[in-house]
Amino acid sequence: MLGMPYWSSCPLERVYSVAGPRIDHFQCFSLLPGRVDIRLNVDIPIDTELVEPLHEGCIWCQTRGTATEVVVAEKIGRPSELVGVAQQWYDELDNLAFSPPEPEISVENDSGTLDVKYQDGGVHIDSAVNTSPGTSEVIICAAMYLKLRRHPDLEDDQEKCAARIADILNPGRSGGQDLDPSIQLLLGSSSNLRDLIFLRPLHVRVKLDTPQHPKGENAKSVILTNSSVEVNISL
Repeated sequence: MLGMPYWSSCPLERVYSVAGPRIDHFQCFSLLPGRVDIRLNVDIPIDTELVEPLHEGCIWCQTRGTATEVVVAEKIGRPSELVGVAQQWYDELDNLAFSPPEPEISVENDSGTLDVKYQDGGVHIDSAVNTSPGTSEVIICAAMYLKLRRHPDLEDDQEKCAARIADILNPGRSGGQDLDPSIQLLLGSSSNLRDLIFLRPLHVRVKLDTPQHPKGENAKSVILTNSSVEVNISL
């Protein structure tokens, strides 16, 4: 440093390590190459309710490795057996030239790769990827807006509500209510905590191990398979 003698001792800069995002669920599957339909069955806590339905803008899907996302145009359906890259290209040209026009798709779903459904108090997120031989990973994140359910027959205890919200936001937390700053922050609010809307992020990782393509009738043929997996998550 300018103006400081070389023998002056300066304290080292303190560096704090920040933990990465918490993973709610991780699961590995071994599947053949081809299309893989992935369904996430998300069970929200029984004492909470989903304030706003999930839409495509609240869900993010990312692929790593040998997997690629399936766009809406590819969800129409493709043959399970493709003979060579050149033959596939000619088949696509024939389909464009002779196939009837497809029904119009709304602009909101033109680039979408995800579908959300609701059933039995849970959330079902559907996505699809194309896999090739190798290792890949599908990362699905979502923003879920929740609030505590109301119980008309029970009195609202602010301390219990604050502790419950803290448990949902940080399932692995340790320490009592007096030591948890998040609980103290919630108790500082004068409003009813059952009316508080809080964000619960969802982070799921699905690892796919894909072997080599199965051999067809001749050496040039490549067989692609269609697989489907279900992943169950409890928040």
